[in-house]
Amino acid sequence: MELQGIDISSHNRDIDYEKIKEAVDFAMVRTSYGFFNEDSMYEAHLSGLMAAQIPYGLYHYSYATNLEQAAEEVNGFLNIAKNYKPEYPLAIDMEYDEWKVQNGNPTPETLIDICAYFCEKLEEAGYYAIIYSNLNYFQTVLNGPKLDQYDKWLAEWSSEPTYQKKFGMWQYTSNGEIIGINGRVDRDIAYLDYPNLIREAGLNHLGEESVISPSENYKVGDMVHYHEIYTSSTSTKALKPTYSTGIITKIIPRTPNPYLIGNGTGWINDTSIDYKINQIEYVVQPGDTLSAIALKYGTTYQALAKKNGIPNPDLIYPGQRIII
Repeated sequence: MELQGIDISSHNRDIDYEKIKEAVDFAMVRTSYGFFNEDSMYEAHLSGLMAAQIPYGLYHYSYATNLEQAAEEVNGFLNIAKNYKPEYPLAIDMEYDEWKVQNGNPTPETLIDICAYFCEKLEEAGYYAIIYSNLNYFQTVLNGPKLDQYDKWLAEWSSEPTYQKKFGMWQYTSNGEIIGINGRVDRDIAYLDYPNLIREAGLNHLGEESVISPSENYKVGDMVHYHEIYTSSTSTKALKPTYSTGIITKIIPRTPNPYLIGNGTGWINDTSIDYKINQIEYVVQPGDTLSAIALKYGTTYQALAKKNGIPNPDLIYPGQRIII
C-alpha cells in the first residue's frame, strides 16, 4: 500500500486544510525542536488537520548531543503529545546540523544511543516510535544494530528509495506542490497502514478517553460565561480573558478547546464555561457604540443590529435596550 502524506512545520503557513484533503492521506507535524522549543505553528496545524479529519503524526527535531539533553527533549515532546490522539507515529528527527558539530560533535555511537533512548521512552509512554533521517545519515551514522528494532522514516529525494534496511515511510521530495498550500512542501509515502496498525497494537492511547476531550454540551449560537480562554482549539495554556461572556460561533469536534468565541476572541472548552446565558438585555449607556457592545459580548454589530431591528447601527441612544 502507498498512502500519500506531507510533513509540515512553522515553515509552512497559509494552509487550506479542507483543500489538501484531495491529495493527502496523512500529515506529520513538527511540534518542537531542541531542548526545548515549541514549533510556533504546531497548534494551528493540528487544529486545522483535526477539523478536516486528516490523520496525523508528530515529530521532534533533535539537537541533543548527550542523553541528558535527550531526556529533556523527549519529556517535552511527550508533554505535548499527551494532549492529542495521533494515528501516525511519533518521530525523532535526527540529522546532521552545524549546531551539533559546534556543541560537542557527538560520535555515531552517542547519536545511536540518543535515538534508542528517545524511542524507548516513547514506547514506554505507549506510543509508536519511528526515526527520521536522510539516506546518508542512516548509512554512515545511525547504522548500528541497536536501531534495527525501530521503524524508519527515510528522507531520500529521488525517484526510488535505495535504502537497504526496512522503513515504513519515505520522504521523497522537499519540493512538492499541493493545491491548498502556498509554496513548496515535503511529500511522503507511508507503506504501512499506521492507523490500523497502531490501533490494533493498542498504542498512541487511541482507545482511551482523553482527559481534556470536551463533551461538547454547547452549540453554535449559545451565549456563555467563561473564566479562561485559549489562543487556539488545541492550545494547552489557559489565559485570563478580557471579556467573560461571548457567543459560540464555531465548533471543531474532538479538539481540546472546541468552541470559538465571537469573531476570533479565543477558544474555550466545557471546563472553561461557568454557565450558559439564556439571554442578555443590555441597556445602552452614554458613549456606547453598537460595535463596542458587540465586542464586549463576543458578537458583531451586524448581528446585534439584525436581532434588534436597528436600521442604522451608528444610531443608538442611552437607555435603549439591546437584546444580545
